[in-house]
Amino acid sequence: MKNKTVQRILCILLCLFILNCLPVTVSAATVEGTCGTGVNWVYDTETKVLRIYGNGTIDGCLHTRQPWEDMEDDIETVIIEPGITAIGENAFIHCGGIINMVIPESVESIADGAILYCDNLAYIHYIGSEEAWQTLYDEAENRNGSLNQAEVHFCEYKELIEPTCQQIGREAG
Repeated sequence: MKNKTVQRILCILLCLFILNCLPVTVSAATVEGTCGTGVNWVYDTETKVLRIYGNGTIDGCLHTRQPWEDMEDDIETVIIEPGITAIGENAFIHCGGIINMVIPESVESIADGAILYCDNLAYIHYIGSEEAWQTLYDEAENRNGSLNQAEVHFCEYKELIEPTCQQIGREAG
């Protein structure tokens, strides 16, 4: 009797240990984290919008994973808010679901491969002047092939979720 009780307790403990080690999927509307010093991100799983906010550089991920890598094919819109100053190396590489990207004039550089293999990227909404965009684009275009395929719109910072834009009448590049 004592051996059976010990066996049951050990079996229960083993089951609890195994259950504790399994990944838990939490059904939540948002997932969030950090992606640089003073830079945060939040992804809305329902609207498929990745919002990056704060002050500073979006970290590069040359030898590490993107914090949103598990959602890279699900993200449809990326909104980078004013205050972000640079997009790090490979930050959005292989994010094949991205269709729209909002980039503010506060972004002064786009590193190698930051926006590469984003095969569905169709629209860039640039919150700033055409001259500022052209300078940023000229420095980044050779290392970020997905920029070449996107149609660029100039926007005002009124509503981040739906920026008001004027099409510039040409594709980037």
